[in-house]
Amino acid sequence: MPRAVIDVLVLGGSSSGEAFAGLLPGLAVAHAPPDGDPPGLATARALVVPEGLAVDAALLDRAPRLEALGVLGAGGIDSALCRTRGIAVCDGEGAFDVAVAEYVVAAALVLLRGLFVAEGGGGGGGG
Repeated sequence: MPRAVIDVLVLGGSSSGEAFAGLLPGLAVAHAPPDGDPPGLATARALVVPEGLAVDAALLDRAPRLEALGVLGAGGIDSALCRTRGIAVCDGEGAFDVAVAEYVVAAALVLLRGLFVAEGGGGGGGG
């Protein structure tokens, strides 16, 4: 019996796979746990992995149809190996840099203007 072709395989929780399915109508999206031997890896054209999962030769050898690799975060990818195999890599490194900078500036303004007033003994209860 032939295996079903999977366009996008999302490794991680089922909620992330469902979210991607909603964003990619018309594509066969599946999800699998990031450990062991994920079903569908051999037929997947694109793979989305969580931050910290090692994407190395052993994993890529089990994904011969892979054309694109997305990483939710940064690190863990052998980018040079992906390039030699013609796999496009899209990682999230630096994705939150602007948001972090905005938060730091806003927090500094709050503190400088004295807008933050602590009440009680801490613990977020106020009073």
